[in-house]
Amino acid sequence: MKQVEGYVFSAEFEDDSRKLIFGNYSKEGPELFEERLRCYSTKDRATKDAHKFCKENKGIRYSEVSHVDLTYAENETDLINLNGESNLVVMLLLDENDSSLHSRRALIGPVVEGKRGMYPIPGSKLRDNGYRTFKKKGDRNALERARYCWNEVRRQGALPCVIGQLKIRKVKKIK
Repeated sequence: MKQVEGYVFSAEFEDDSRKLIFGNYSKEGPELFEERLRCYSTKDRATKDAHKFCKENKGIRYSEVSHVDLTYAENETDLINLNGESNLVVMLLLDENDSSLHSRRALIGPVVEGKRGMYPIPGSKLRDNGYRTFKKKGDRNALERARYCWNEVRRQGALPCVIGQLKIRKVKKIK
């Protein structure tokens, strides 16, 4: 199992219903967490960059700093550790050198009614579904639901992906 843990900041814009989570500030600007899987090591640094981002960008209606803990299975045998867990996601993991038109990385959760999905894949990018993760629903546990999406990403797109558990806990409101 691999783990990514630290602090991120999020922003919701007035003209977009999506929430974007940023995990680091590079020379080019803020990086989306799901694309680089990088976090801030301290809450103070994430807070400072969140304030900077809000100051530089107009039309932000809400922003917060959160603690994120993402643990993902590196292989199928690691999936046993996720059995019985909740808040699961499918992670699309393409190499940086991949020349396809797909995103390098994406965190995928369930399709949410009224939100954009990834048809024909039975899932939706977290930033499009309001950061909803796979949880138990009816008689299917979270791992069964995530595994179905994982299988379809692999079958339909022949794309490398893994299943992980994502925990996001708000620690400070910025705006």
